[in-house]
Amino acid sequence: MVFVLAYIESKYLKEDGKMPEMFELHNNATIGELKQKLEVKVGLPLARLNVQSFHKSLENDEFITNLLRIPDKSDYTYPSTTLNGTAFSLYHENSFVGFLQFYTIPEGKSQLDFLNMPKSSMLLPVDRLPQFCEASNSQDSSASSASNQTNASFESASTSASSVARKTRVCASDEESAAKRIRSNQENSVVKVVPQQNLLADKRAGSMASIFGSKIHLMNCCKTETSRTSCSVEQAEECKERKKDCCTPKNCRKRDTRPPYANTMPENRRYALVITNQSSCSDGVDTIALMEHFHSIFEDSGSSVSDLNFSECASTQTFDCNMLVVCEDNETAQWVIEAVEGVEPPHSCQPFIKFFDLVRTTFVLPLVSPNKSLCVIFALLESQNPGLNTDRWAVVNRSTLDCQDVERQVAQFCDNVLIEVYIDEDSRDFIADRCSKLRYCFWQLKFDFI
Repeated sequence: MVFVLAYIESKYLKEDGKMPEMFELHNNATIGELKQKLEVKVGLPLARLNVQSFHKSLENDEFITNLLRIPDKSDYTYPSTTLNGTAFSLYHENSFVGFLQFYTIPEGKSQLDFLNMPKSSMLLPVDRLPQFCEASNSQDSSASSASNQTNASFESASTSASSVARKTRVCASDEESAAKRIRSNQENSVVKVVPQQNLLADKRAGSMASIFGSKIHLMNCCKTETSRTSCSVEQAEECKERKKDCCTPKNCRKRDTRPPYANTMPENRRYALVITNQSSCSDGVDTIALMEHFHSIFEDSGSSVSDLNFSECASTQTFDCNMLVVCEDNETAQWVIEAVEGVEPPHSCQPFIKFFDLVRTTFVLPLVSPNKSLCVIFALLESQNPGLNTDRWAVVNRSTLDCQDVERQVAQFCDNVLIEVYIDEDSRDFIADRCSKLRYCFWQLKFDFI
């Protein structure tokens, strides 16, 4: 058996600070089977997942044990066989998702013991970064160049870390001895990530070591209550809020089969655009022609494109035979519409509301939980009204209802908000069949169609 640790980027996780995903693979597992496991873990479609070694994409029918250079007759539970965290990279199309590290079962157990320790016990120096598995015997001349550039980058990071360490050492003296004891106790139980001779036999000595040779030390040893401002670098507030741009399903472990626009917050869908190939003989949008055209415009526009804002959740994705582009403001949406006019073959670009021929309606929402997003509120509407689908609902305005408007108030003990939204015809018919009302918590919300 082979033990796998998947370190996934935080934007693909439901909660911050989550432990890495952990699972086992049988001896003859293929890359395709690995993707099937990961599809469930990260909630991304299998067809768009891409596993890569240092320089190439791995095919679905390749055996993982062959890529790890382990003899076929090896007993993977036997302690003398070591993998030491050999790593592949996981991508969703061209977006980096995370690292996949491989261990034998004994090594995996040691890693679990380490990960289950208290956070204060895990602040130990990291000798090496995870090593990549070179799955080819080719002598790629670009590896040397990559080695020099990456080594310089890591040396810069190491120098910066050392500078921070000197500043923080003043407040760390009372815990220095404790850290030494922890490091001594854990030295034998933690698997060190070091270059493997059987993986690098076809490389010149030190060619890979030069890439991962610099050391990165985790020096965050300051006490939490006294160092929040002086001994750590606080994350910018706007960066923390970026994750809220996505309307993710409640069950993050279940595969998300919804169209891409469903991942966009309802209030941002009004800035979404749908691009369609106007050629009658086409199978769908010409993504290559579109991307080349857009890239040339970005190049020629210079700094004028610095003010364009696209959604980080679903900026460009395809669905059916169309392409979805989600902007964050009207100016960016107008720029995209004008840019599409010059592409060959001809394509059309329509606002989300116009493409789906959505209809306008309003309703009053009681804010029983002001911190809940419209995404969560609409999900509750779907739960209490089986058969309703709000994926295409685009909110264009929300305003607090006048407290004197008693006739339209839903609840008297909280604020009431007037929501103006465009919905699809199926939703309109669904609501009309229920006397233009939908259940929400304790109430029946009245929808007014204009």
